Amino acid sequence: MRTEETAVPRLPYPDVEAGPGVLNVERMFGHIPPEIAAPFRVYSRALIADATLDPLLRELAILRVGHLSRSAYEVHQHNEFARYLGMAEGKIAAIAQGAKAAVFDARERAALNFVDEMVLMVRPSDAALAEVQNYLELPALFALMLAAGQYMTICRILETVGVPIEGVAGLAVSRLKGQG
Repeated sequence: MRTEETAVPRLPYPDVEAGPGVLNVERMFGHIPPEIAAPFRVYSRALIADATLDPLLRELAILRVGHLSRSAYEVHQHNEFARYLGMAEGKIAAIAQGAKAAVFDARERAALNFVDEMVLMVRPSDAALAEVQNYLELPALFALMLAAGQYMTICRILETVGVPIEGVAGLAVSRLKGQG
C-alpha cells in the first residue's frame, strides 16, 4: 500500500474554490463531466444507504477492496467509517489479511473470500460463490458485488491521480453520514 502521502496529487484539482469540509476525493472528482458526476454521486450514496446488505459486511468488502488495491486513502477513510458503524478494531486491523484471519466468522470469511476472488480473478470460483450464497440472499449478494465494483473503480481513480489523505479526523465519516 502506498504510504508516502503528500499534499499534492499527481493530477491537479479543478480550478474551483473548495469550501471547508470538502474531501480531497470530492475535490478531485470535480473533473468528472457533470452528466456522469450527478448519477455517480447518486449511485455512490445509494450503495452506502442500502439496507439490503449488512453495513458492517459492506464495509468489510470496501476495506478489503482498498487493501487489495493498495489504496491508502480508501483504507484510511473507510477505517473511520467502519469504526463509526461499530466494527471492532481487531476486525479492522485483520482486513488486510483477508479471510484467513481468525477474527472473522464464517459469513465474513465467505464474503471476504468472494471479494478477493472478484477483485483478483474477476470471476469468483463456483466454490466461493456457493459459499457466500450460504449467508446472503441474492439481493444482498448483488449489493455486495456492486459495492466491491464501485470501490474498485474509486480506488483505481484515487491511486491514478494520487489523492492525498486529509489531515482532518472524522471528515469522511461526517460526509458519508450526509452531515457535511
